[in-house]
Amino acid sequence: MLETYKGELSICVKVGKTMQPVFLQDSRFYRTPYVGQHGWVSLRANTKLDWKEIAGLLQGSTSW
Repeated sequence: MLETYKGELSICVKVGKTMQPVFLQDSRFYRTPYVGQHGWVSLRANTKLDWKEIAGLLQGSTSW
């Protein structure tokens, strides 16, 4: 999912509750508002993006 939250564009993916803390150690990610408790994280999209990384995140997100 692509969203703007508090003026910041982000890409939201479901990584699962067990993997969420790993992603949140990276400053590019934050817990997605409203659905973060279900294992979602948001990737800040206002920097240079690695589209291979994003493809992997999207593929993994659809398997949940």
